[in-house]
Amino acid sequence: EPESGNPEDVTLAYSASGEADNYVLRFSNARFVELANLTLSATGTTHTRTLDVEGRMDDILVEGCVFNSPPATGSDVAQANIHLEPAMSENVVFAGNSISGGSYGILYRGSTNTSNRAPGVEIRDNTVLGAGHTGILLQRTETALVSGNTVGAPGEAGPGSAGILLDNCDGALRVTGNRSLGAAGHAMRIANCTATSGQPGLVANNFVASNGTEATLNSYRNSQFLFYHNNVSNGGSGAGFHHENNLNARVSNLRNNILRSETGYAIHVQHTGSFQSSDHNDLYTAGTNLGRWGNTNAPTLSDWQ
Repeated sequence: EPESGNPEDVTLAYSASGEADNYVLRFSNARFVELANLTLSATGTTHTRTLDVEGRMDDILVEGCVFNSPPATGSDVAQANIHLEPAMSENVVFAGNSISGGSYGILYRGSTNTSNRAPGVEIRDNTVLGAGHTGILLQRTETALVSGNTVGAPGEAGPGSAGILLDNCDGALRVTGNRSLGAAGHAMRIANCTATSGQPGLVANNFVASNGTEATLNSYRNSQFLFYHNNVSNGGSGAGFHHENNLNARVSNLRNNILRSETGYAIHVQHTGSFQSSDHNDLYTAGTNLGRWGNTNAPTLSDWQ
């Protein structure tokens, strides 16, 4: 941390030549580390990570820092701005950082072991702009907090891009108060996340917007989730909210949301047996059908009800 507390006063910059040195700063089996108010700039072309990890990382706080990586298109992880794939991790917090450029703004997989989950992860109050593919990708966590982040639309228009993508984030995940844009891809996608009825996942008070054929807010194979008080807008032909779960035991509830699509479905519930309730939502489309329930279109609100 600089004595002044100003990230403009201390800049670490590096141009990587390949995979072996693809970082400005690397955590190596790190624990009890705090980075505050620093600027990290990757100045290479094909290998442009600012922050990387090898081995474990535990009890890490990264706060008030600036991370700069060149603009990138596609999903090449060699060009991810913040790239974290530790063997194991816990209690990792990113708070109040400014992250610009890269194929991913933040790519954080809690463990390289697909069966493990990282507890105590918080991604909050960060600004992520100019990512090529995905602003924030968070994977393999337990009871994570993703809150208060501002994520600009990724530059890539192809399928699979997202503002915020949360995958295999189990337990009482909290996704609250984020502002996320999705360009032609998802503004927010939550997939394969398992909670319980006693400690459900919560997606609340988010503003998410996109302009394309993919759903703005996409829920895929999640268990026991509450979607409350979200403002969802798709300026294209994609659905505002798309719920697709293949197992009937995967229950979700949708309450007090504003769901809009310019010409597509405001709401599309693909697998109806896994959807417990939908009530007190505002639905709008200028298209032919307001919603779709299973295989049935609902042109009007009365049809949907």
